[in-house]
Amino acid sequence: MLKYTLDDLGERATPAEMKEQLLEMMEAFDAFCKENNLTYFLSGGTLLGAIRHKGFIPWDDDVDVNMPRPDCEKMWEICGGNIGGYTLLPPNFDDKRHAYHYKLYDTSMLVRKNMKKSPYPIFMDIFPIEGLPNTESENIKHFKKIGRWKYLARLMWKKGWRGRNIFTKIFHVLAKGYASLYGKESLFNHVTGIMKSIPFESAEYVGVMATNVHTTEERVKKSEYCVPIEVEFEGHKFPGPKGYDTYLRQLYGDHYMELPPIASRVSHNLIPYRADVKEPGSVTKIAICGLVKSENLGEMFIARSLEYLIETELRKRGCDKKIEFVEVDILGRNDNTFRIKGYLKDKAINYYKFRFRGIFSEVLYKKLTNFSRKHGGWFVKNTVYRLKHFIYRHGINFENRLYRYYHSKMRKVDFIVVDGAGLLEYSYNEYQEPLRVISRYAKEHDLQVVYNAIGRAGEYNEKDFRHKILKAALQSDVVKYVSARDSVETVQACAGKDKNVKLLADAAFWLKEAYHREINPERKKIGIGLVRGNSLLGYGTNFNSACWVTLFTNIANLLEERGYEYEFFTNGLYGDSVLGKKILDNMGLPDEKLVDAPEDENVLYDTINSYAGIITCRMHSSIAAFTLGVPSVILSWNDKVEKLMDIVGYPERAIKYEQFDAEYIVDTFEKALKEGVDDAKLDAMKAKAKESVDDYIDIIADEIERRTQQRIDMYYTENPEAEEDADSDDDETGDTE
Repeated sequence: MLKYTLDDLGERATPAEMKEQLLEMMEAFDAFCKENNLTYFLSGGTLLGAIRHKGFIPWDDDVDVNMPRPDCEKMWEICGGNIGGYTLLPPNFDDKRHAYHYKLYDTSMLVRKNMKKSPYPIFMDIFPIEGLPNTESENIKHFKKIGRWKYLARLMWKKGWRGRNIFTKIFHVLAKGYASLYGKESLFNHVTGIMKSIPFESAEYVGVMATNVHTTEERVKKSEYCVPIEVEFEGHKFPGPKGYDTYLRQLYGDHYMELPPIASRVSHNLIPYRADVKEPGSVTKIAICGLVKSENLGEMFIARSLEYLIETELRKRGCDKKIEFVEVDILGRNDNTFRIKGYLKDKAINYYKFRFRGIFSEVLYKKLTNFSRKHGGWFVKNTVYRLKHFIYRHGINFENRLYRYYHSKMRKVDFIVVDGAGLLEYSYNEYQEPLRVISRYAKEHDLQVVYNAIGRAGEYNEKDFRHKILKAALQSDVVKYVSARDSVETVQACAGKDKNVKLLADAAFWLKEAYHREINPERKKIGIGLVRGNSLLGYGTNFNSACWVTLFTNIANLLEERGYEYEFFTNGLYGDSVLGKKILDNMGLPDEKLVDAPEDENVLYDTINSYAGIITCRMHSSIAAFTLGVPSVILSWNDKVEKLMDIVGYPERAIKYEQFDAEYIVDTFEKALKEGVDDAKLDAMKAKAKESVDDYIDIIADEIERRTQQRIDMYYTENPEAEEDADSDDDETGDTE
């Protein structure tokens, strides 16, 4: 049986769908047995379900049948491992598991248990019915003998024992030492030999010994049990034993027809999925690392556009594999995030594997961050940064948590691409530590990394201790390429002399192609894009929430005076919406004047696509507008904006802090509205964005091929039967005389 991973899980299925497929497997098995004159009986919970419910027990999720040992062996000889398109496995063992009975698998549906990682196909158990001794006392001795050898055999597959006390653990250790003298194969064969030691054909009493659920209560008189009768199961007829009443009473008690207490109605907690098993080497996975779980949905414009460019260029180079992009948040936030009040509550809910045991280090780290922003010269600040670095390296919720998150996301990726954004920043946001952890993870898992058009934001000083951490991240051997979207000198200083950093462009300039949206022909309104009230305070500028409210109020009033219809919108950040509510209250406007926060980046894209022009504070709103031919001006609360607009060719459309005057802003906007967007400038930015990908796409393509071959070799090493099947197929296509 092939090994399955979480990557083989397709769409989630319902319990009803799983039972439907189990029923189809039962029908195929029944038809095979009738065709080949084989005897079997519904057993265990499946038989109980047939008698009491005329189908599955409502909380049950498996199928059990019993079959005489001679019929089991005949079945295996006839079927060759395949029954009606389903896979049959005989009693067998490998390094990880062992089973003394037969299993029929449906590989089109996989299941996994809660808290267990490895999925496996749904199956029906086929238990051999063995001959048993004639007397009860002999039968007990027989089962005890089998039990002792089963215990010794089971030790060979156990990694450890959780004994109640030290004496139990010592006993297990000694017993395992004794078992190891025999070895797995000898123990497995010995247990099977004892089970088959009394021939079924000549025995007066029979029963199943392969199951670990029941023991001596499975013993029944052959003349009463092994006479098939038809029982109803989910509208079908299947064979059950004539002596089912005695059998069920022995297993479930005299009141087996009564429903058990609710607490006893326990299923196997199986979660079913449609199988989505890929051929080895047919799929490649590329990690896109960035701020993909940010509330600022403009960050997703970068990731999606970069995915489009990478896939397009790989296809041009003849890559015929299915390409899957794994979006990895560099801060380690969960896929689904929620708005939670409070710094620690937010982390506990939204950050992967956040543990409350690490609260002390979290609080200390936060206090040190606040202290470093307010006090001291470089010596004091760098001392604080070194202390924070120590906490990050060893604190419960920092590096180790982030490393586990990266591993959960990037276990089977072939390449890592950092999608750029303003990650070279530590004046307000601090990304240097996660970038270092990415390099560490890549090095330990033989992965290569490229940085696509990385940007700088805010204060930057090479004397800062955090600069050393950035250098360690970008100058790692695993980093094969770095390009910049702004501040090329800064990026070069981090990347080191061995890398030739080019000034190129953000992938988001390919937004229109990546999202496949048509230009909205009915553009009338003006969009005013907001920012959180403390945005400039975070970068050391004394411009607070009240200042923003006044500025945006004046801008809106001026637009209205000049005959424009307008509305406020945000990129999704909660703080931006809070500022918007303050503006509406200040102006006495209805809630409708503030567009609801977008649920995803598609909604944000469509919102921007509906405007005739925008005045915004968010860079990727401006880029999105530019790609859609929507003129924009952007209020620059961070110098990266000014650099971007200078590169684009519209430096005057970046309004600097010193120019924050409503009339000047609206005048500049009206000029931009008349000029529109120059297609030649957009094409130039798209060419720069594509050049970045062109520079490293061959590195990705070569690495994909290397890792694909490595994965194929490993697959056939772990699954030699698959290679034998492949060789067999090749033989069948050869010429014959």
